[in-house]
Amino acid sequence: MQRLALYVAVFLGTFGIYMSNGIFLGAGDSVGTTEFAFNALQRHRLDFDEFRKTDFTRAGAHYGFVQARNHHLTTMFPIGTAILTFPAYALLYVKDGHQRITAPRYERTRRRVEKRMAALIAALCAVIFLATALLFTTPLQAGAATVVFALGTEMWTIGSQALWQHAPVNLGLLAMVYCLIRGSRAQGLAVVWFSLAGICCGFLPVIRPTSLIFSAATLIFLAFRLRWRFTFFVLGFAIGVAPGILWNWQMFHSLSGGYGNDLHLFANSAVPALARFAGLLVSPSRGLFVYTPVLLFSLAALGTLLRSSDFEARLLLTLAAASAALVGCYAFYTQWWGGWTYGPRFLTDIVGVGALLLALWLPRDLGAFARGSWRVRAATAACCVAAIYSIAVQYVGANSGAAGVDWNHVPYSIDEKPDRIWNLRDSQIQRNLFALYQEKVKWNFTRAPGYRSGLRGRVTQFSLSSEISPGVMLLPRAVVINEGNSQQFGYESGVFVGQVRVCVQILDAAGRLHSTQWLYVARNGEPGARSPAVGTIFAPRITGAYTLRAFPYAIGIGPLAAAVGSRAFTVSR
Repeated sequence: MQRLALYVAVFLGTFGIYMSNGIFLGAGDSVGTTEFAFNALQRHRLDFDEFRKTDFTRAGAHYGFVQARNHHLTTMFPIGTAILTFPAYALLYVKDGHQRITAPRYERTRRRVEKRMAALIAALCAVIFLATALLFTTPLQAGAATVVFALGTEMWTIGSQALWQHAPVNLGLLAMVYCLIRGSRAQGLAVVWFSLAGICCGFLPVIRPTSLIFSAATLIFLAFRLRWRFTFFVLGFAIGVAPGILWNWQMFHSLSGGYGNDLHLFANSAVPALARFAGLLVSPSRGLFVYTPVLLFSLAALGTLLRSSDFEARLLLTLAAASAALVGCYAFYTQWWGGWTYGPRFLTDIVGVGALLLALWLPRDLGAFARGSWRVRAATAACCVAAIYSIAVQYVGANSGAAGVDWNHVPYSIDEKPDRIWNLRDSQIQRNLFALYQEKVKWNFTRAPGYRSGLRGRVTQFSLSSEISPGVMLLPRAVVINEGNSQQFGYESGVFVGQVRVCVQILDAAGRLHSTQWLYVARNGEPGARSPAVGTIFAPRITGAYTLRAFPYAIGIGPLAAAVGSRAFTVSR
């Protein structure tokens, strides 16, 4: 009964923390997953054909849908998370099922529900992690590692904030480990535990195809350990993997599913792979050991595992090897940075294994810490410092607001310039820290008497060719002169409301507005200062004569009082 109360407390505590930021940090990746249950219950169909007739996909989620080979519109992402969350969404359908899910006004409901579902799964991961760690470590080790896993890794900023596939992967992986350890110690119920473990193992690639690495490693390991009981594990595996096979074959006529179109993004060049490998582990804005340095101490547990022949030790060693293989796999993936996210999103899949290893390395109790050598005490103290830093980094990412999220595309999209992850001057953690300070601590300077009336500026030295090819991406530069008596804040400051940008309007020959785009002021500008503005803009796709207008603009305030600069250019083939 005490153990159950502990699990409930961990679930409620982590769920509350995950929901406490009050914002949605998701992406269009999860649209198909979050619409799947309501779509099936409302229309009694599994396709998304109705979404063709709406403007929903034009709102930024178009890449989440794909024309399947059965000629129906479907989600390109794996189906596992949608299956896992279907029961909870079915319960919510009683309350919100009357809403038309293709209507734009439903988007707010979809995001709110998705955030709750993600926090729910992440909180369940924390509970299962604690239950698993308690099977082979002391309460102190398990408790400390659970705190690190739940709050000091990307489980907070990624797994709990939106229905990406990473929290469900950890849920399935940890549940598999729990069932395997219980099965290895059980007598009469061993067959049941191994069958359940097999279902979890088979379902992992249904959630995320790259998790096949964990499934394959576990199958190979158990084939030499379970003997006749391995048959029941394999039967469970077949049950778990069946939904993914059936879905992929029905929709795509292949086993790879919607991700089969991404196979060309894997490259076989070794030198770039080494650079990506370093980026995944130690880059300032995507490195696992930069965002979660406490996991460095997990590596110290590998020596202990190598010297042990216990089932638990060998199983964890197998999963550690699979985790290393997964990092190596992503090193050959040309979009390894994981899109618009906070930190190493792809490596969220391995933090559960890393935290279990950390639990083994930690002192068994306070007495063991006190009796240890000075090296042991120093290493433990360093681990505590790393854990506090890791939790702080995750707190910053989860609570920094819009200015922190903007790092992924301001001043350049990370997808266009992935080398930004090595920028020390404007790292993602630093920008988010500044944004958190502006959001939570600093007084709202935009309300200061005379601040808004003192905002004046002018755009000069705008670099743009007079003839441009249709639809090309341009990298213009400009200079903003602060002609007022109020300080101007650029993107590096972490300010959102009040941040000064350069509004770029493109008008056609008839004077009609064609598009509005932005350049971003790099530095804070004192009165009289000249600040550079950079970014990307896209030329019109239709040939003809155009006029570009550029003027300073403060977010949440409006255009700065100044003359508007303009220049003519031509789009021609």
